[in-house]
Amino acid sequence: MTNNINIRHLRAFIEVARESSYRRASETLCLTQASLSTTINQLEQHLGVKLFNRTTRKVSLTNEGELFLINAKRTLSEFDFSLSDMQSRAKHKKGHVTIAAAPAALAYLLPNVIDQFIQLYPQINLTVREETADNVEYLLRSKKIDFGLQGKHNHNSNFQYELVHQDYYGIISADEQAQESGSIETTDKVSWEVIKDHNLLCMTENTSIQSQLNALKHYKTHSENRIIESNKPGFIVDMVERGVGIAVLPLLTISSLMHKNIKFQRLEKPEVYRDFFLIKDKDRTLSPTSSCLYEMIIDSLKFESL
Repeated sequence: MTNNINIRHLRAFIEVARESSYRRASETLCLTQASLSTTINQLEQHLGVKLFNRTTRKVSLTNEGELFLINAKRTLSEFDFSLSDMQSRAKHKKGHVTIAAAPAALAYLLPNVIDQFIQLYPQINLTVREETADNVEYLLRSKKIDFGLQGKHNHNSNFQYELVHQDYYGIISADEQAQESGSIETTDKVSWEVIKDHNLLCMTENTSIQSQLNALKHYKTHSENRIIESNKPGFIVDMVERGVGIAVLPLLTISSLMHKNIKFQRLEKPEVYRDFFLIKDKDRTLSPTSSCLYEMIIDSLKFESL
């Protein structure tokens, strides 16, 4: 991670220096304090120097930090000027960008960044398709999309995969109290052994979610009570709400369905994550506008946490 220093790290450093506070800087940058602290630590590790003196009451620049602040401000100023210039040019550009994404990514991860993109590039036509991981790669091979965002790494040597988000798995079950609270998420954690005591509703094997689960020893050991399989997570959750059984799904999948009277319990020992990857063809150069959206998605998602 220390080799992936970019403009985000400079913005974070300059804002902490300006505010003399991680809390205030994190509020300005719309980051959690933990994410901001990680960003500063990565920058310090890359530079090999300590940039801030930290106490419980105060954050102040070290001598090295004072020197680096001068260069950081100049670099950021030049970057912002270049960006502003390109944005001015883009206002008069026309073009078309086509992307494809997994349903959960489309519902939960992309709306904010797409909103920002169309404000920056109002003359660009954008097509966003909801597709499975296999279809995303087919469309990419067929040159029908510019890039994709999917919850599966197929290790295709023709493609470049960029990890941008991780979503954790949990057990969902019917819960009347959850309906009253208006939230599906709980802080409870459960072990994989809970699965064996209930009827289990599953996704079909051709889905990226189920193929990942089927490869897990802890899931296979306790999943003998399968009674329903479907390629539609909405149907699975509907059946869970009716008390037919339980299901193992990622949090984003059920969050995008807006169901209320279910309970989500995060699985542990081990915790399992569904990784989301940006994927593009190694042999195709993205257009400037497509590349901008690609980078905006990376910037938007890499420091988010659930």
